[in-house]
Amino acid sequence: MKTIIKHKLSRLGLLPTLDLIRRLPEITRWIHAGCTGIAPPPVKRLVLAAYRKRYGLTRFIETGTHLGDTLAYIAQQNNVHATSIELNDAYYQAAKQRFVSYPNVTILQGDSGKLLPEQVRQLHAPALFWLDGHYSGDNTGKGELDTPVSAELEAIMDSPVKGHVVLIDDARCFDGTQDYPHLDLLLETVRQKNTYLIEVSTDIIRLTPKD
Repeated sequence: MKTIIKHKLSRLGLLPTLDLIRRLPEITRWIHAGCTGIAPPPVKRLVLAAYRKRYGLTRFIETGTHLGDTLAYIAQQNNVHATSIELNDAYYQAAKQRFVSYPNVTILQGDSGKLLPEQVRQLHAPALFWLDGHYSGDNTGKGELDTPVSAELEAIMDSPVKGHVVLIDDARCFDGTQDYPHLDLLLETVRQKNTYLIEVSTDIIRLTPKD
């Protein structure tokens, strides 16, 4: 019954609002602390929506579906087709059920380091990428690497389509351990391409087109 109610609330677009209300104390503490450190999930979703709107992007590609809350938030916006890649079978099956009535959502199962390049090759227009597919303990999926973010980013930067916006979650994790490149090395790789502006804020690495 709880799952059915959650699915109905999700379809009505109410879950993001309820989550925002539930997390208001957490958001308030984060704001009072000077908006430093890890931003609460509703804040990160607002960031995603703002970039999508700012650049007029109608394609959203996410790695790491998890519970699907971020995907639901974006998919409920107008004129968006969203694709999410999830490695863990339980999360994948739950997402398939949750988004069964969303014609604008595609859920894929597998290692995003291998599946994302094909998704990039199929693009004919710029997309908003949310790279958040990584092993983080518990029941999260783990492929050949703890995080395939290097392969994901390489595929996006090699895309002939210009104008992609790439937001990479968990900037704090880029310390050179557990298959994460060190943040400085990652940003240097991006700078060498000379096609993206770089900003790191609210625990998100933000790459936006220069032109």
